Amino acid sequence: YEDLSMHGLIRSHRYNQFMPFLRYASTSREEHFKNIESFWNSEFPGSHLLSLDHHIDRNMFEYRIKLNNFMQRSGSVLKFKPILSRIKLYEQFCTAKERKNEILFDYPYTLKTFNIYNLDLNFKDMTLPDEKKIDNSFLFYQVKYKRKNKTVKVERIFKSKKMKILPAEYQKFKKLCIEIERLENQLIEVKR
Repeated sequence: YEDLSMHGLIRSHRYNQFMPFLRYASTSREEHFKNIESFWNSEFPGSHLLSLDHHIDRNMFEYRIKLNNFMQRSGSVLKFKPILSRIKLYEQFCTAKERKNEILFDYPYTLKTFNIYNLDLNFKDMTLPDEKKIDNSFLFYQVKYKRKNKTVKVERIFKSKKMKILPAEYQKFKKLCIEIERLENQLIEVKR
């Protein structure tokens, strides 16, 4: 949109590790609505939930949202982060220079994210971010981008493998988290 916002339909799994408000099935519909809106406002200030449509099953639901300030404009170039909800491993676990205690994860999990952007814009060119695959003893991470005409499909898979990161493994794990943070913050650029 010309106001740099994005309207979207989001289908989300209740046990998404990086959206903890989704875990509380017992909250009222109003509280659930407020928690979702609050989460997206922390990512995109001024955003608001348009509707909390329905539960697909007890673990999945859909909602419609308007994300304000979704795009950035620089002259004739529009930029946006194609990954809406970042995996914040670095922020959560790796801000310390060194670590004396181990990092413990609650449980192993897999997070799959598929975003489809239908760009209702007239543009001359589009630049997609780097694709990457990381597969080691700590985790699996992959991000892919596919473009067809005005549609961009983004696929991200994250899978934790270890429940415990020892202090001796911290620097190696931290380096991985820094790389994932870089990949999560890449931008799609649209030249108009």
